[in-house]
Amino acid sequence: MPKKTICNTAVWGDKRTREALNLQVQGVIIDGAFRDIDENEALNFPIYARASASCRSQQKQLGDYNGTISCGGVIVCPGDIIVADRNGVCVIPLEEAETVLEKLRQLD
Repeated sequence: MPKKTICNTAVWGDKRTREALNLQVQGVIIDGAFRDIDENEALNFPIYARASASCRSQQKQLGDYNGTISCGGVIVCPGDIIVADRNGVCVIPLEEAETVLEKLRQLD
């Protein structure tokens, strides 16, 4: 059974968005909640999350960078292709990218 995601506190806000923009991050996908909706929209930073929440979380551990993670029950590895919009998030493993591209071309 997948681990339940708790969304009553936010793990991301406008301060983290500003830091991410300084690092040239293009967007973020959060398996949880974020806050500061208006401020993040004004910064034009794409955020895809399960929820929004007004309460901030307490930092309990350091994050990781460029490592393999599980997000929404899906394993995501460095180099995977991520496609996201209002309808959802899709992860294409890098080793399957050519196959997916060929199948997409066949749909035209």
